[in-house]
Amino acid sequence: MLQSGAQREQTAGRMTSPTAPTTPFPSPPAASLGVDDSVAQAFRSAAHAFHVQAAALFRSGRMVAFASPEGTLTMDQVAPAVATSTDVATRGPVTRFFTPPGSEVDFVLYATPVRGDLALAAFFTMDTPLGNARRSGQALVQAIVRAGVPDFAAAAPAAATVEPPLLPRDWVPEQPSEGLEHALLGQAAPAATTASPAIAVVLPRDWIPSTPAGAERFPFLQPPPPSPPSAREREVIVQVPHAAAHAPLLFSLALVPRFPEHQLTGALVEAMRNWIHRLCLAWDWRAEHVDIRPDRLAMMLTFDPEVAPAQAVHQLRDGLAARILQTFPHLAADLPSGRFWASPFLLCSGPLPPEEEIAEFIQETRRTQGFKPRA
Repeated sequence: MLQSGAQREQTAGRMTSPTAPTTPFPSPPAASLGVDDSVAQAFRSAAHAFHVQAAALFRSGRMVAFASPEGTLTMDQVAPAVATSTDVATRGPVTRFFTPPGSEVDFVLYATPVRGDLALAAFFTMDTPLGNARRSGQALVQAIVRAGVPDFAAAAPAAATVEPPLLPRDWVPEQPSEGLEHALLGQAAPAATTASPAIAVVLPRDWIPSTPAGAERFPFLQPPPPSPPSAREREVIVQVPHAAAHAPLLFSLALVPRFPEHQLTGALVEAMRNWIHRLCLAWDWRAEHVDIRPDRLAMMLTFDPEVAPAQAVHQLRDGLAARILQTFPHLAADLPSGRFWASPFLLCSGPLPPEEEIAEFIQETRRTQGFKPRA
């Protein structure tokens, strides 16, 4: 979830579009803390190849390997995400937004099982579409598996004791079998002319049944019962069904004019509604609800999972600003940059937040811009 800097500390899970990103903490070089050197090398190489900001391998909440190709994140900043993703080995992959402690920059987090109880957490920039994050995370998993990750959670199956088939009591021989008398009566067989390994008589091949034998006499001929599906198969069938993977995602957005005296009233209101719907149609989005008030614009939008929400917000507000200045050219005197909206915006998943939170966001935006609050 994404939210402005004004709402980050008040609403959990929100995301922000900061005006100036902070410098991340220095990151130690990638280190192997519990996997083979070949696996650790493949993990580091794949993290660099797939342009992740950071990646961590972990078991039961304990980090066993870490890599940050550009030093964007440290192990301490990644640790909270690892601690809250311990159940992905049984629950399946999870894609969500993550704000590292001590940073104002948000990331896309993709956590997924690798093999057995080993899991992966990969971090991407906010402009990465969720679908791309999932594909890169799975490619990273495949690179790790190809390096030879053992399945520590899989227990070796116990050797089943196979009982030899019993001799059917209702079978009679068509012809006497050579050596059968000696085998049944415990007598020694005639000495062979040449040395050969002893062969035990198990079941005469020339016996025929006096009555048809039922299937219960031959349990070894029955097909084995189907094995239960693995955790990864259950993930595909139950956790991430095909229809749900492509279901649109609902987000709420609030924008504020750059100057308080630029009120959203009059002819601008109806024109802006038409612009919003046409822009959404052009980008394959959908405006579920639009609420325009003099001091702010709020709306609910649905995006395809492949769309990066923060990028969509920039495209939408730039398109609206261009149309506003074209329709009302007298505003260009105050806006030589062509930016009608203030830089901070409020973006969160789900329906619109309470009006009190939107009002606090507007006040914080004006405070950041240097405008004095109204008496």
